Amino acid sequence: GVVTNSNVTMDDQISGVLGLGFPRLSEIYYSTSNATPFLSTLAEHGILDYPVFGLSLTRNSSGTLAVGAIDASIVQNVSNIFWSEVVPFGPLGNETTSGYFYWAIQLKSFAVNGSTFTPIPTYPGPTDNSSIALIDVGTSGIYGPYQDVGLLVHSIFSW
Repeated sequence: GVVTNSNVTMDDQISGVLGLGFPRLSEIYYSTSNATPFLSTLAEHGILDYPVFGLSLTRNSSGTLAVGAIDASIVQNVSNIFWSEVVPFGPLGNETTSGYFYWAIQLKSFAVNGSTFTPIPTYPGPTDNSSIALIDVGTSGIYGPYQDVGLLVHSIFSW
Protein backbone atom coordinates (compact mmCIF):
# COMPACT_ATOMS: atom_id res chain seq x y z
CA GLY A 1 0.00 0.00 0.00
CA VAL A 2 0.98 3.61 -0.37
CA VAL A 3 0.85 5.92 2.64
CA THR A 4 -0.74 9.25 1.81
CA ASN A 5 -1.27 10.61 5.33
CA SER A 6 0.47 9.97 8.65
CA ASN A 7 0.63 11.49 12.12
CA VAL A 8 4.29 10.38 12.43
CA THR A 9 7.18 12.65 11.46
CA MET A 10 10.48 11.00 10.48
CA ASP A 11 13.79 12.82 10.70
CA ASP A 12 15.40 10.85 7.89
CA GLN A 13 14.36 10.00 4.35
CA ILE A 14 12.92 6.53 4.91
CA SER A 15 11.22 4.23 2.43
CA GLY A 16 10.52 0.55 2.03
CA VAL A 17 8.22 -2.18 3.28
CA LEU A 18 6.80 -1.88 6.78
CA GLY A 19 7.33 -5.33 8.24
CA LEU A 20 4.73 -6.42 10.77
CA GLY A 21 5.98 -10.00 10.91
CA PHE A 22 7.99 -11.90 13.49
CA PRO A 23 11.82 -11.87 13.58
CA ARG A 24 12.05 -15.56 12.50
CA LEU A 25 10.58 -14.67 9.11
CA SER A 26 12.47 -11.40 8.64
CA GLU A 27 15.33 -11.25 6.16
CA ILE A 28 16.46 -8.04 7.86
CA TYR A 29 16.73 -9.88 11.20
CA TYR A 30 19.17 -12.41 9.76
CA SER A 31 21.11 -10.10 7.44
CA THR A 32 21.54 -7.05 9.70
CA SER A 33 22.94 -8.18 13.05
CA ASN A 34 19.68 -9.50 14.50
CA ALA A 35 17.73 -6.31 13.76
CA THR A 36 14.21 -6.52 15.15
CA PRO A 37 11.15 -5.85 12.95
CA PHE A 38 9.28 -2.57 13.44
CA LEU A 39 6.35 -3.75 15.61
CA SER A 40 8.58 -5.93 17.80
CA THR A 41 10.95 -2.99 18.37
CA LEU A 42 8.12 -0.68 19.43
CA ALA A 43 6.72 -3.31 21.82
CA GLU A 44 10.13 -4.16 23.32
CA HIS A 45 10.83 -0.48 24.05
CA GLY A 46 7.43 0.08 25.68
CA ILE A 47 6.45 2.68 23.07
CA LEU A 48 3.01 1.14 22.45
CA ASP A 49 0.07 1.38 24.83
CA TYR A 50 -0.77 -2.16 23.73
CA PRO A 51 1.27 -4.55 21.53
CA VAL A 52 -1.42 -4.66 18.83
CA PHE A 53 -2.00 -3.38 15.34
CA GLY A 54 -5.07 -3.24 13.18
CA LEU A 55 -5.58 -2.89 9.47
CA SER A 56 -8.68 -1.68 7.73
CA LEU A 57 -8.53 -2.67 4.09
CA THR A 58 -11.23 -1.51 1.71
CA ARG A 59 -12.09 -2.19 -1.91
CA ASN A 60 -11.23 1.34 -2.98
CA SER A 61 -7.94 3.15 -2.49
CA SER A 62 -8.39 3.94 1.20
CA GLY A 63 -7.52 2.06 4.36
CA THR A 64 -5.87 2.58 7.73
CA LEU A 65 -3.18 1.09 9.94
CA ALA A 66 -3.43 1.62 13.70
CA VAL A 67 -0.39 0.68 15.79
CA GLY A 68 -0.61 0.33 19.58
CA ALA A 69 -4.34 0.92 19.83
CA ILE A 70 -7.70 0.17 18.26
CA ASP A 71 -8.88 2.72 15.69
CA ALA A 72 -12.21 3.97 17.10
CA SER A 73 -13.16 5.41 13.71
CA ILE A 74 -13.16 1.86 12.29
CA VAL A 75 -14.27 -0.23 15.29
CA GLN A 76 -17.49 1.28 16.60
CA ASN A 77 -18.18 -1.45 19.18
CA VAL A 78 -15.14 -2.98 20.90
CA SER A 79 -17.28 -5.90 22.11
CA ASN A 80 -17.10 -7.13 18.48
CA ILE A 81 -13.36 -7.69 18.86
CA PHE A 82 -12.18 -11.14 19.79
CA TRP A 83 -8.63 -12.31 20.32
CA SER A 84 -7.12 -15.38 18.73
CA GLU A 85 -3.86 -16.82 19.99
CA VAL A 86 -1.07 -16.94 17.44
CA VAL A 87 0.04 -20.51 16.66
CA PRO A 88 3.74 -21.18 17.39
CA PHE A 89 5.81 -23.26 14.96
CA GLY A 90 8.55 -25.75 15.76
CA PRO A 91 12.24 -25.25 14.97
CA LEU A 92 13.22 -24.95 11.30
CA GLY A 93 16.62 -25.60 9.75
CA ASN A 94 19.35 -25.00 12.32
CA GLU A 95 17.03 -23.38 14.88
CA THR A 96 16.83 -25.01 18.31
CA THR A 97 13.69 -23.41 19.72
CA SER A 98 10.04 -23.08 18.71
CA GLY A 99 8.34 -19.73 18.32
CA TYR A 100 6.16 -17.53 16.22
CA PHE A 101 6.82 -17.59 12.51
CA TYR A 102 3.67 -16.30 10.79
CA TRP A 103 0.55 -14.53 11.98
CA ALA A 104 -1.26 -17.86 12.10
CA ILE A 105 -4.42 -18.67 14.03
CA GLN A 106 -6.56 -21.77 14.42
CA LEU A 107 -9.50 -21.69 12.04
CA LYS A 108 -12.43 -23.59 13.49
CA SER A 109 -15.04 -22.14 11.11
CA PHE A 110 -15.61 -19.41 8.52
CA ALA A 111 -18.72 -17.71 7.18
CA VAL A 112 -19.83 -16.28 3.85
CA ASN A 113 -23.04 -14.28 3.52
CA GLY A 114 -24.51 -15.73 6.73
CA SER A 115 -23.62 -19.38 6.03
CA THR A 116 -21.08 -20.95 8.41
CA PHE A 117 -18.65 -23.65 7.25
CA THR A 118 -16.39 -26.03 9.18
CA PRO A 119 -12.94 -26.50 7.62
CA ILE A 120 -11.73 -29.96 6.64
CA PRO A 121 -8.04 -29.64 7.55
CA THR A 122 -5.32 -31.23 5.49
CA TYR A 123 -2.97 -31.21 8.49
CA PRO A 124 -5.00 -31.65 11.71
CA GLY A 125 -3.50 -30.18 14.87
CA PRO A 126 -2.09 -32.41 17.61
CA THR A 127 -5.04 -31.87 19.98
CA ASP A 128 -7.96 -31.05 17.70
CA ASN A 129 -9.16 -31.05 14.12
CA SER A 130 -8.92 -27.35 13.25
CA SER A 131 -7.13 -25.80 10.33
CA ILE A 132 -4.51 -23.08 10.55
CA ALA A 133 -5.14 -19.78 8.79
CA LEU A 134 -2.19 -17.58 7.84
CA ILE A 135 -2.98 -13.87 7.89
CA ASP A 136 -0.79 -11.88 5.52
CA VAL A 137 -2.07 -8.62 4.08
CA GLY A 138 0.93 -8.47 1.77
CA THR A 139 -0.33 -11.50 -0.15
CA SER A 140 -2.91 -11.13 -2.87
CA GLY A 141 -4.14 -14.72 -2.90
CA ILE A 142 -6.07 -17.04 -0.61
CA TYR A 143 -3.88 -19.86 0.63
CA GLY A 144 -4.96 -22.84 2.67
CA PRO A 145 -6.08 -26.43 2.42
CA TYR A 146 -7.40 -26.99 -1.11
CA GLN A 147 -10.82 -28.22 -0.04
CA ASP A 148 -11.40 -25.26 2.33
CA VAL A 149 -10.26 -22.60 -0.13
CA GLY A 150 -12.39 -24.25 -2.83
CA LEU A 151 -15.43 -24.15 -0.56
CA LEU A 152 -14.76 -20.51 0.35
CA VAL A 153 -14.36 -19.41 -3.29
CA HIS A 154 -17.42 -21.39 -4.39
CA SER A 155 -19.46 -19.82 -1.57
CA ILE A 156 -18.39 -16.31 -2.51
CA PHE A 157 -19.25 -16.70 -6.19
CA SER A 158 -22.52 -18.52 -5.49
CA TRP A 159 -24.31 -15.68 -3.75
